[in-house]
Amino acid sequence: MGIKQLLRILCFSLIFFLLLANSQILFQDKWVSLSNSYARVRQFYQEEQRPEVVFIGSSHVHYNINPLQIFDEYGITSYDFASPDQDFSASRLYIEESIRMGPPKVIVLEVLNMTRFVNSEVRHRQCLDQLPLSLNKLKYLLYSFERNKLHKSDVKYDSVVSYLFPTLRYHDRWDKLTKNDLDWDPEIPYYHGATHYHGYGPHYYTVEADFSGYDEPIAFDNSILEENKKIFSDIVAMCEKSGVELLLLKTPSPSWRRDKHDLIQRWADKYHIPFLDYKDFLEEIGIDATTDFMDKSHHLNDNGVTKVSRHLGKYLQEKYQLPDHRGDSRYAVWETDYQIYEQDKASYFLSHETDWSRYLEKLKDPNYTIYVAAKDNIGGVLHPELAKQLCLIREDRGVTIEGKTHSSYLLVIDKGEVIYEKISDQAISYESETGKHRVEMESAHFKAGNKASIKIDYKEYFVDRRGIGIVVYDNILEDVVDCVTFDIHGGGTAYR
Repeated sequence: MGIKQLLRILCFSLIFFLLLANSQILFQDKWVSLSNSYARVRQFYQEEQRPEVVFIGSSHVHYNINPLQIFDEYGITSYDFASPDQDFSASRLYIEESIRMGPPKVIVLEVLNMTRFVNSEVRHRQCLDQLPLSLNKLKYLLYSFERNKLHKSDVKYDSVVSYLFPTLRYHDRWDKLTKNDLDWDPEIPYYHGATHYHGYGPHYYTVEADFSGYDEPIAFDNSILEENKKIFSDIVAMCEKSGVELLLLKTPSPSWRRDKHDLIQRWADKYHIPFLDYKDFLEEIGIDATTDFMDKSHHLNDNGVTKVSRHLGKYLQEKYQLPDHRGDSRYAVWETDYQIYEQDKASYFLSHETDWSRYLEKLKDPNYTIYVAAKDNIGGVLHPELAKQLCLIREDRGVTIEGKTHSSYLLVIDKGEVIYEKISDQAISYESETGKHRVEMESAHFKAGNKASIKIDYKEYFVDRRGIGIVVYDNILEDVVDCVTFDIHGGGTAYR
């Protein structure tokens, strides 16, 4: 074979593998929701400072533990390194990866799936696709395929090679690709929860949970228990060898059972591993089944997560004497991330508020830029008490809309300062370059054209209904966080 022919083969091979690598990113499923995000796990490998505590497990980790809350109250850095319904054998892989990246001081293992075998091709993919290629991953793939055969599973996994090169699994997604796939950058996580939440996936709605089944008996599969006992032994040895403290954890869960607790407690006692089961601390930390869960059987909402994270952070601080990094410039990103989390939470409750007066109270956030435009009828004659409340978002009374009905009205407040305000019996408009953005607004009451508009960078945000339209831009999140029109003439009904 001549040199030229050899060079051609090498060039062809290089081009082929470059195309294959890029097509993997393009075609594979990104799992971009908060619970199943490719980015959330990938971000673990991009942390600026390696976390001192790594939480391992299923959705009971990424839903139920808030690293930002723990940092804000105790200065401890941590990460929710988890995948949905993570099989216990996959938890071992994630622990191996945590140690490979630089051993944390503590690994906290959520025990929900220690007694079972999670057998799902989707969950398997969500666990593995986002992990970079490594010897640990290859060993796990070979093991998991054998595990599948051992338990005579009827779930068919694709080939080992397809997990190394996901294009082979997802090539038929070509007709399902979206702009998100084309714009995807694996170095830039897709949503705030990956970039700023350190693996946490907050939810704010509430569903009443039911703990009444705790004493119901459980039937275990002994073959799976024996295999998982061996996995647990491996994990204990791995942590001991790496000088990593291991803590077993069960976050509050109505689906948890006493039989599981007793079994895992025996395993933990054998190796002298601490086991923190929050079923024993529900009353102490104030967990309320009517206010602290987002579903009936499994997951906490942000209110419940705050209670658990506060207690867990204190436990970690006292038991392991972890350093407090608050105020350390090397960890300044954590202060910023906590602020983003707080703003995200505020924007959720703002965007779900339908009461006019409570909404105006929420608009007092100094990080907001607020755009207001009226259409058709202000309604100040019928409901002067509601019209009067507009002064809640400004220090001075300024222009009054009390007693006004057919009037055009515009208002701009930037971080608490009134930038522009005008009321008129004629159509009015306003244009400006506010910060990085171009803003165009107009208002015309029923007799002057009956229209209103609030455009930011040429995009329309006004909710086209009668009344007072409000668009809220958060300067921390750098995004519009709410668009709503309140029909004051109709008693303050909110439209989104």
